[in-house]
Amino acid sequence: MPVYEQGDGVLHGVPSVEAIIAAFEQGRAREPAANGAQRSPLDLAMLPGVGSALLPKIACPACRPADAGFMSSVGLGFLLDTTYLLPLTATFLAIAVGALAYRAWQRRDYAPFVVGPVAGVGVLSGNFAFESSSTMCASLALLVGASLRNT
Repeated sequence: MPVYEQGDGVLHGVPSVEAIIAAFEQGRAREPAANGAQRSPLDLAMLPGVGSALLPKIACPACRPADAGFMSSVGLGFLLDTTYLLPLTATFLAIAVGALAYRAWQRRDYAPFVVGPVAGVGVLSGNFAFESSSTMCASLALLVGASLRNT
């Protein structure tokens, strides 16, 4: 197990927050962006949409009490209800599609943006209208593929 010396001279099992931030900044400065393009935080904008869409489907029936307990303990138990989960998922998917549109406009490559809304409708309809796991998963894979191509 690595040991890290903190500013107070005491050895700890974890690095300080400042050391972690410095390591991230050093890595970011060294790592060139793929194909010379500037990296954007919008590249990861699709992750909340994917996570919120997968939440009710991935959780197995035996794990639902644990999920509900965890979400309730952090004050987010109401999000497990479809009344709130549908608009939340739609909002996150809209953010992801907006990021695809923004990057498409920057790069002049509109194919990922065209696929994004189709995948978003597939996620919403597969998850909430038809309750079809295969439709939702295929649409999520399409959205992730569009986002990866967009980066």
